[in-house]
This record gives sequence, structure tokens and C-alpha cells, in this order.
Amino acid sequence: MAENREPERRELSPTIKTLAAHTGYSIATISKALRGSPVVARPTRDAIVAAARELGYQANARGMALRTGKTYRAAVLMPITSAVGYEWDGVEYTQILSGISQALEDSDYQLSVHGFRSFGDAFDIARRIVDQSAADGLIFSGVLADDPRIDMLVESGFPFVSLGRCRKPLVYAHVDVDNEWAAFTATARLIAGGHERIALINADRRLSYALDRIDGFSRAFHEAGLAASMDLVADGDLSTRFGRDSALRLLGLPNPPTALVCINESTTLGVLSALGSLE
Repeated sequence: MAENREPERRELSPTIKTLAAHTGYSIATISKALRGSPVVARPTRDAIVAAARELGYQANARGMALRTGKTYRAAVLMPITSAVGYEWDGVEYTQILSGISQALEDSDYQLSVHGFRSFGDAFDIARRIVDQSAADGLIFSGVLADDPRIDMLVESGFPFVSLGRCRKPLVYAHVDVDNEWAAFTATARLIAGGHERIALINADRRLSYALDRIDGFSRAFHEAGLAASMDLVADGDLSTRFGRDSALRLLGLPNPPTALVCINESTTLGVLSALGSLE
């Protein structure tokens, strides 16, 4: 004889209505609070956010997109390990992605990572993101001295932030360090120590900051009244292997460098490996 069983109840995810019933606030107030609207008083907003976390509430991305016209995605262009001519092949990009993820942690935005293998590929992906409105904003590094991505993004008005800046007089959001000063300071320190044959383990010269580093490297020699050792500038992908290979090649020259300036940690490790093998 068949046993009558009640159908299993499927637990539904908490909704804004659930939060309204739980907190006593109106749906409108809860919706504004979850969006971070300044119209809602801070104590009320904090109470609603705390209740949302307690109940495990998660905003419906599709519904939010329909209401606001936003994707709630922040796109990041990231080179695949074998990306041709790209600047980094080490831990740096992991750190960048970690920083972006932390910044988005308390927001409704999700990280959308798009891998590429070449500069042309990176432009095509950026163009597609803009044309398809596949994200609300774009983040990328490896900025070229003359970067078509920046030209396209500025012209289209699409929100973006670049890690680095091109050499054109364009106004756009970017985060950067003073690469010219960094190379100048490192080189000047070595010159002060008596070195004149100094090598620079540098990035691909298509990259904007690679040119900034060369400018700083050259300025240090100029201010010391010396001719810059431009024959000792090595350009590459800034990987550990590149650092090692460059150091072995440069140190094998008839008139080798007596000091080296490395652009990042990966090339430094490669140079140290090369020096260790020569002992």
C-alpha cells in the first residue's frame, strides 16, 4: 500500500518582502537602504544590511539589471600566462585581482575576468564589452604609450580605470606610480656608488611606463655628467626567465655591466638566479 507523503518543501531564498516582514521597514526603504541611498538614515541602513546578512539575502542580479539598466559587473582584462609581449608573468596580477576583489566585497558588483593573449586581442575584448554593454566598467593594466583601448574608451564615454597611463594628453581615471622617478632614483644610487656600466632590465618598449623608466634611467646619467649605457637596456616580458636570460647575456658581454636595475620582483629573482649560477 502506497504511503502518502507530503511533498518536500523547497526553501526559497529570502526576498525584499522577507526583509520587510523581518525588520518592519517598508519595501521601498529596504530597497533604498540596500542600494546605499543617502535618503535612508545611517542607523536604519545598518540595521537593514545586518538583517540581510543574517537572513542570507542576496539581491537578484537579473532583477536589479532590469530595474537599473546596470549589469553589476566590473570587467578586468587579464593576460593569459603566454600573452605575447605582455609585461607580467608573475605574482603581480594575483595581487591586482585580490585588491579589486576586496574593493568590490561590500558592493553588489561581481568581478568579470577576461583573458587575452595579445595587445590586439585585448582591444577586441574591450571593444566587445563596450558594444555589448557586458559590464558597467572596465579595469586594465599594461597601458601602451599609444593605447587604442584608451582612445576608444574615452571616445565612447565608457567608464574605466587603467593601471598606468598612456602618453597622450587625455583626461581619464588612472592609478599609477612615478616610474620615471623610480628608475632615476635607483640608477642615481648606483652611480653614486661608483658604477657607470649599469644595465636596465625593462619592459617591452611599447608599454608607456617602459619609456618612463628609460627616461629616468637616462636622466640619472645626464645629471651625473655621464653618457647613459643605453646598450645595456634589455626589453622583455618581465618574467623570472627573462630576468635570468638577460642577466646572463649582459654579464657575458666583453664590457659587462657592474650593476643592474630591475623593474619588478620577478626579474629580480631571475637576475639573482643568474648571479648565483656564475659564482
